[in-house]
Amino acid sequence: GGTHTFNNGSSTEGMPNLSPGTLLIPNGANMALNGTLQWNNTATIQGPGTLTIPAAGVLNVSGNNPRVMSNLIVANSGTVTYNSNGDDLELNAGTVFNNLAGGTFDIQIPFFVESTAGTATFNNAGLVTRTVGGGTGGFRTGTGLTFNNNAGALRSNSGDLNLQASGTHDGAFTVQAGTVRINGGTHTFNNGSTIEGTLNLTAGTLAVPAGAIATLNGTLNWDGVSTIAGPGTLVNASNTINVSGNLQRVLSGITLNNDGTINYNSNGNDLQLNDGAIFNNRAGATFNIQ
Repeated sequence: GGTHTFNNGSSTEGMPNLSPGTLLIPNGANMALNGTLQWNNTATIQGPGTLTIPAAGVLNVSGNNPRVMSNLIVANSGTVTYNSNGDDLELNAGTVFNNLAGGTFDIQIPFFVESTAGTATFNNAGLVTRTVGGGTGGFRTGTGLTFNNNAGALRSNSGDLNLQASGTHDGAFTVQAGTVRINGGTHTFNNGSTIEGTLNLTAGTLAVPAGAIATLNGTLNWDGVSTIAGPGTLVNASNTINVSGNLQRVLSGITLNNDGTINYNSNGNDLQLNDGAIFNNRAGATFNIQ
């Protein structure tokens, strides 16, 4: 219980437990998690300082009560496991969670990361994964949370990894394995970004901004009510877009250059090209109306 203030240069060693109360890192301070922190009850990690999780550090979030990061900066180069049955992980009041290159964020239950007070940002340059747990877990839309992928990787070995929160993506958006699904919000792929592996587009919008070119180097399964929007350019580079299901699909203001294969098998609705959309089925490419 109570509030425990960790000043600049402080660290945790061994395997402490964080139960009810507040772990406070004041403005300008940096606290290092050098061992394993068991966050196993209702508690808050409060900024505005920085929690640094080095490569050997581990943060285990467990139990069945609310967990809140508030006005905090997290720099994770280690491992964060989220296995808190019954409640989402709340990033509130301007929290910025940086999952750095080499860092792992593992959602082990069918629950979500969200923001319930103010806004928050999750930046991924490492690995976001679901190793166990089944069902659907990920990043929730409509809560003030933004999910940005900065050349990071995503993987689901169990259940679906859902990206509902809007965000901006730079570099390679790499799906290593399993079902990773854009399922809400607006996901903007900036100039030079690529989609690697197999990505599912089920709801929301995949957008390419003006002057930008994004490239599909893997497979896009477009299987729900959703939009691919411009005014930039999406290149299908000798790969496959599968359009399926029985709900509306819209290309809006986008230039789609197809150098691969597009299979259109959407029962019940036409494929809509709106708002000046341009579909270039280029030499050697296939548009297959099934």
